[in-house]
Amino acid sequence: MKYGVLAGNKAINETIYRCFDVIRQADVPKFLKKFKTINHDAPQVMHTFRELVAGAFLCLNGLNAKHDYEVDGKTPDWVILDEQGNLIAIVELINFHLDRVTEKTVDDKMASGQTAWAWIDNTSRLYQSIWKKSDTYEKIAIKNELPYVVAVFGEFTAGVDLDEVHEVLFEEHGGLFSYCPALSGVLFFEESGGKYIFKYIKNPSASREIELPIGVF
Repeated sequence: MKYGVLAGNKAINETIYRCFDVIRQADVPKFLKKFKTINHDAPQVMHTFRELVAGAFLCLNGLNAKHDYEVDGKTPDWVILDEQGNLIAIVELINFHLDRVTEKTVDDKMASGQTAWAWIDNTSRLYQSIWKKSDTYEKIAIKNELPYVVAVFGEFTAGVDLDEVHEVLFEEHGGLFSYCPALSGVLFFEESGGKYIFKYIKNPSASREIELPIGVF
């Protein structure tokens, strides 16, 4: 392998290489540095990995996505540029996972061979997570008149599904979209059989719109 082993899991390592084939080649060294400075089993590896998958999906679908591009002193996970290199959108990732107490309980049960699954209502925490993330770049998006998208990946232990995301965006407390016009949409993705399935949900109340692809990476 050209860059060696970058993750402890073989399938994840192969997907990282697949991502490197489609993202901007100038961004590959940035991810290499991150992967090589993190323990292969550390939780941060998975955050970096999913950040990479999200950008690779955008690039695979013809968008000029760039990693760690500085905007007003901050570096969002991804930005999208037009053909002239002008900034046209910001994309930030949420890795949604269980709260620490529940996560430890699940891990302990799995380690001891017990059944670890139980139904968990994610909507309140998911609402707060997307709200907090949307607020992070809201002022920058408004100031620069840019569409702003939050990408959401649900850890398999958290069991987030598309219905819960829709509930948070359109129903919970009146629907998060209605309170966040700077949030142009949510790009939800989940893993299934080693593939990553992407769904884009547009905000009908958005002050600035952007069309993003749906599909599989």
